Amino acid sequence: MHKLKALYLVCFHVESDVLPYAFLQQVPNIQKLAVSCSSFTEIFCFQRPDVVYTELLSHLKVLTLDLLMELVSIGLEHSWVEPLIKNLETLEIARCFHLRNIAASTVCFSNLMHLFVSDCNGLVNLFTSSTAKSLARLKTMNIICCESIQEIVSHEGDASYEDQKIIFEELQALYLKDLHELKCFYSGNFTLCFPSLEHVFVINCHKMETFCPGTINADKLLGVKFHDNSDAVPLEIDVNSTIQKEFLAQVCFNFSFSFSEDRNFSV
Repeated sequence: MHKLKALYLVCFHVESDVLPYAFLQQVPNIQKLAVSCSSFTEIFCFQRPDVVYTELLSHLKVLTLDLLMELVSIGLEHSWVEPLIKNLETLEIARCFHLRNIAASTVCFSNLMHLFVSDCNGLVNLFTSSTAKSLARLKTMNIICCESIQEIVSHEGDASYEDQKIIFEELQALYLKDLHELKCFYSGNFTLCFPSLEHVFVINCHKMETFCPGTINADKLLGVKFHDNSDAVPLEIDVNSTIQKEFLAQVCFNFSFSFSEDRNFSV
C-alpha cells in the first residue's frame, strides 16, 4: 500500500460523514485522491483526526471530487489540513450541487496549477481576494455550469485599498462557460494583473457586464472568445471594454428578438 500513487473511492458509504482517515493513513504516498458517488458531507472535518495527521496525504498533488450529493464543505480551511494542501497542484470539483464554498480566506494554494469547477450550483463565488493572492502558480482556470456564481473572486471588503494588486503570475487560460448569474470576474477595486494570460473564454455568460471595475493588466492577451466555434474578438482597449461591448450587443439582440416575437404574436 505504501507504493500506491492513486486512490479512487467510488460509491464509498460509511457511517461517518467525513473521509476515513485511519484508512488513508495506510496509503501515505498517494499523489492523487478521487472521491465520487459517496455520501460525505465534508471531506476534512474541523476536529483534528486521531491519527498522525502531519503524514496524512502529505504527497497529494491531485484532488478530484465528483458527484458528492451531500457535500457542503471541503474543509480546506481547517488548520490541521494546511500540510495536506501545500503540494496540491490540481483541484477538480464537479457535480457537488450543495457545496457552499471551496475555501475560506485563510487558505493558501501556493502550488495550485489547475482548477476545474463544474455543476456546483451552490457556489456564489470561488475565492476571496486573500485566497486569490496565493494563486501565483495557477495556469488554467475552468468554471462551467455553476448556476449561482455571481463573481469568481469576492472583494472581501477591500474597496478602500485601491492601490493593491492581485497578481495571477502564471495564469495562461481562463475558461468561463454557462454561468448564467455571473456579473463579473471580480467586483473589488484591486488592480488585476495577468502577465501570462493568452486565452480568455466567456461563453453563455449573458449577465457579465464587465470583467472588473478596476484596472486590468494583461499585456499578452489579444482577444476574448465568446463562442466555442468562432474566432476571438480582438481587444479594442482592454478586457473590460470588449466584454461590455459584447454585453450591450447581447442586450440589443434580446430586445430585438423579443420585439419581433411580440409583433408576430399580435399579428
